[in-house]
Amino acid sequence: MKKKYFLYLSILFVSFCGTGESNLKIKAGIVMKSGDIKAVVRQDFFISKIDLVKLWERSKMDNWRDIKSIENTVKIEMGYDAKIMELENVKVKNQTAINNLTNPKNPEIEKIRDELLLAIVTGRIESLLLNPDLEEIFESQYRRAAGKTSYDEIKTAAYLLTLTYKEIIKNCPPIPPKEQLPADDRARIRAMQKESWEKRLADLQDKVNGQINNVEIKLKTNRDMIAKNDAEIIKLKNELERRSSQLFESYKKKTIDEYRSKINGNIVILSKTNLSGEASVKINRGKYYLFCIAELASNNILWNLSIEIKEREQYIELSNDNAYSIGNINLIKELNDAMANLLAKEGV
Repeated sequence: MKKKYFLYLSILFVSFCGTGESNLKIKAGIVMKSGDIKAVVRQDFFISKIDLVKLWERSKMDNWRDIKSIENTVKIEMGYDAKIMELENVKVKNQTAINNLTNPKNPEIEKIRDELLLAIVTGRIESLLLNPDLEEIFESQYRRAAGKTSYDEIKTAAYLLTLTYKEIIKNCPPIPPKEQLPADDRARIRAMQKESWEKRLADLQDKVNGQINNVEIKLKTNRDMIAKNDAEIIKLKNELERRSSQLFESYKKKTIDEYRSKINGNIVILSKTNLSGEASVKINRGKYYLFCIAELASNNILWNLSIEIKEREQYIELSNDNAYSIGNINLIKELNDAMANLLAKEGV
């Protein structure tokens, strides 16, 4: 079962007769369910003439602005939304152009596919007349190309056919052995074969690969525009964040500066518990506010109690029951930042 605990701060006031001054002893510790006490060590506490939390809330009301409202203001100053919309619209147009260019039903792509299939069929016929062993290669190429539907698949099929043509030209397949011809005739036939395949390759490069290159140039232009617009959008977002953060910090600083200026002269005691969780200070009798933030591993607790020192001996217990706030992350962080500035100023 999860352990429950509460933090208590025992305050003992011992009045010294005739002086109007009391000795304030503070002991802070976590009381576990088992009854064990864990001291809260090196903990800052403030005793002031004014309510430090209400003062902070008033300072925020006068000077603070949340980051969302600041962003909205900066967006208006930058014309942010209109610029983003314009860039996004251009991106949509570029992407639409890309989709249209690569659409298999695009007349340009259909023409490339038709020329590709024609090149395969022509190569197959010529291989059948001169060397039947090549027929299966072109049959496979035709099946691969005829079944392709996307632009990328057509482009891949054209690339593979180009490799096939180049390989044939490089190796220039021999005349079937059954046709015993003189060496000069065989050499002449080989030269004719090579010339014919080179013409086929030139036609392929011009009518298929050349058209593919034209499409690729258009695609690159549109993709470059999308990349450029993406970079501009990122640049705008970074500028919005930079200006908003800068403005937010200026409002935060103004709030803290005003808060500290109003605190001046109203802090009576600013001290810290020792390694045993204890502190002892002298203070005149009267009405004060006790302010303390206990930073615990499981949660943060804020106390902001109105106290009156009037008895010879006086005991006050601070626990979860009379805490001003438990786990209010934003408020406690803001006050921690403000008090940290105060501590830095005071040299504590």
